[in-house]
Amino acid sequence: RARLPLQGATDVAVEAAGGVAYVAAKGSLFVVDVSRPERPVLVGQLQGLGQGRQVEVARGIAAVTTRPDGLFVCDVSDPEHPSLLSHYDTVELATGVCLSGALCLVACRHMGVEIVDLSDPRRPTHVSNVLAGEAQSVFVDGSTMYVGAWMQREVHIVDIANPAMPRTLGVCPLDGFGDGIYVQDGLCYAATGHHARRFTNRRK
Repeated sequence: RARLPLQGATDVAVEAAGGVAYVAAKGSLFVVDVSRPERPVLVGQLQGLGQGRQVEVARGIAAVTTRPDGLFVCDVSDPEHPSLLSHYDTVELATGVCLSGALCLVACRHMGVEIVDLSDPRRPTHVSNVLAGEAQSVFVDGSTMYVGAWMQREVHIVDIANPAMPRTLGVCPLDGFGDGIYVQDGLCYAATGHHARRFTNRRK
């Protein structure tokens, strides 16, 4: 429908109403009006956010992971004037991110998933950490967390009904490296890229 050049763009999240898109990019969070998909318009920008990796938006809050620069929590309730609420230093490189209620779940590669409490988004607090292979992505459905484990080529399934004491329920093997995860209607969709289990040298 249209193309809007945004330098260094890596990920996008669209609010539930569908009229605004939030784009994580190198050093910035872009806010784009997509109410007319054929004519997207850049309406806001927040700079100084490090190496943008992924973004999730809920209830006027945008959580942006930036790998070595950790997690940035932003106020996007006014799309034209996004502002930084806080910066959180994650336990490892911050890659995947998911918002669930007051919780922010951050995939931190070899340190698994760090669960952060955003009840006060200006003061994020550590809740717990659960090892789940080389965690690249995370998704929450109800009280169950699904984690894409890259090198292990698996999806890890974790009960977070008590987020302070996450409990692993099971592991599902994948035919390829574990990356993006999405769950709906009892099905788990896992992106595995072009890497197949049958390859002799899976790194290539």
